[in-house]
Amino acid sequence: MISIKSQDKSILQILNRGDTPRYMLALGFFDCLHVGHRELLANLCALSELYNLKPAVFTFDDNFFKVLGETDKLVYTLEERRKMLADEFKIDKVFVGAPSVEFLKMSAEQFLNYLEALNVGGIIAGEDFRFGYKAEAGMKELYAWAVSKGIICVTQPIKSEWNKKISSSTIRKIIENGEITIVNGMLGRRYFLESEVVRGRGVGAKYGFPTANLNISEDKVLPLDGVYDTRVYIGERSFKGVTNVGTCPTFDFHKRTVETHILDFNEDIYGEIIRVEFVDRIRCVVKFNSPEELKVQIDSDVQRVRESDD
Repeated sequence: MISIKSQDKSILQILNRGDTPRYMLALGFFDCLHVGHRELLANLCALSELYNLKPAVFTFDDNFFKVLGETDKLVYTLEERRKMLADEFKIDKVFVGAPSVEFLKMSAEQFLNYLEALNVGGIIAGEDFRFGYKAEAGMKELYAWAVSKGIICVTQPIKSEWNKKISSSTIRKIIENGEITIVNGMLGRRYFLESEVVRGRGVGAKYGFPTANLNISEDKVLPLDGVYDTRVYIGERSFKGVTNVGTCPTFDFHKRTVETHILDFNEDIYGEIIRVEFVDRIRCVVKFNSPEELKVQIDSDVQRVRESDD
């Protein structure tokens, strides 16, 4: 728990008022819920309990980067983030800002008025949090406004590793480089893809390796093309899996897809939503001389995954 500096008499006034505002609000995009975000959210929950407020998160929807004219991909969609917030932090109140041009052009004063209308009794944000048009204001201005309104305001220190800030942009690059073990450490959990299972080409089944083909949004960041050791979650059940991200050059199929062979599993799950968690990268995608040669390699991949730790 971070050390909290009392805002002189403001916090005591909040605690003793009969009209205590309802929410302790975390501000940020939280697009990948990395370990820095997780520390902030843990503090949010502790502060909410301490001051008898309900924990809540402010974030943006999945169009955030598009509206900004950026090409960055999403690590997790809004719905995936909602689910993680509810399951892992018991936070079910999420305020979602529509990243319209009008919203993003709010002045700092307008944004503070927006926050006040959310019925907040406390706010927590990272020390690098900025708001208002062209990021005109930061935590200094937010803190001063909060004090004037009798609202608790807590600054979360930046989380870093190897003397570098842990950031969502860095995590996206690491995912795209296929460095799964590194990114899992920075996320504080395994990176995952969650999607409906759709029908594929059916080639794998012909060679004894049926696959679940995932319908992944083009807005999602994908790992570097390769074969991965994964864990597959179907409802409450979990299985080991071998997941291919990328093309299938042995069969001259050049569309980028995500296909998972689920070990010791033979059920029809078309149309179901499954989650594939990435453990490690096994190898790159290779064009083999024949399907039989590919089958030998997949046998080896499966054995490696079978022997890996849970």
